[in-house]
Amino acid sequence: MAVMELVVKTDLEKEVIRSIDWNFKELEKQVSAGLEKYKGRVVTPETIKDDKKDVAALRKLRTAIEDKRKEVKSACLRPYDDFEAKEKPIIALIDECIDNISEQTKAFEAAEKEEKRTAIEEFYKQNIKSLYGLVPFETLFEERWLNKSVLITTATGELYSKIEKANGEILTIRGMKLAPECETRMLDTYVRTLSIGAALEEKARFEEQQAKLEELKKNQQAAIKAEPEAQPVHVQEELVKEQETEQPRDLWLKIRGTTKACRQEINAIIKKYGLEYEGGLINGDS
Repeated sequence: MAVMELVVKTDLEKEVIRSIDWNFKELEKQVSAGLEKYKGRVVTPETIKDDKKDVAALRKLRTAIEDKRKEVKSACLRPYDDFEAKEKPIIALIDECIDNISEQTKAFEAAEKEEKRTAIEEFYKQNIKSLYGLVPFETLFEERWLNKSVLITTATGELYSKIEKANGEILTIRGMKLAPECETRMLDTYVRTLSIGAALEEKARFEEQQAKLEELKKNQQAAIKAEPEAQPVHVQEELVKEQETEQPRDLWLKIRGTTKACRQEINAIIKKYGLEYEGGLINGDS
């Protein structure tokens, strides 16, 4: 591509305004002196009409100074605005080409990465063996393997090491001969983290939970044993039956110091059970 360069032919040191000469000191002095009488002004009902006039005059002064600033800015920027308006279309032409090439480059690089990922996954399928279906490819895969700086042989070598490590540690877990639930939880944790330490922590949590459940079970059994046993229904029925078939027996009593209310309750019991009795009151009426 031929060398292309933007060449500014105008001597910016000479042609472009370097500074603007204006009556800064004089105006600053005049404004400061003129505003002195307004400092600390207190508005009262008697002065409010004049105060409003003063505010209007100050706003008019401010507007005049600001309008002049804008005028100077516009004059200074006029050459630049003209330059920018002509420069932007050229930049747009360049950006169009950049976008076209960049999009194709990104698509090409994405295809290369996908091809490399497919090759690494194929290596995984050939070497995972007994762990296939247990340790998924995504768990072992590292995104950095797709970088151009990482050779495919380096990526597959690292993957093989991870497979061997996982295989050994899973054999270790299975060799512990644990309860099925405990082993399953350990394997799930290991497959998720690829950390034997995390799997052992899960084993400790499971055993702690089981110990708590066992303790709870023992406490419940102890509580059940401590409760008085209720008599079976057939025993209760036999007691009732025994009461119904019991032979009447005579009972002799001599009761002293009874009150009328007491005697009435005794009579009620006698009537309730149909008892026969002999006797009566001593030194008294009914």
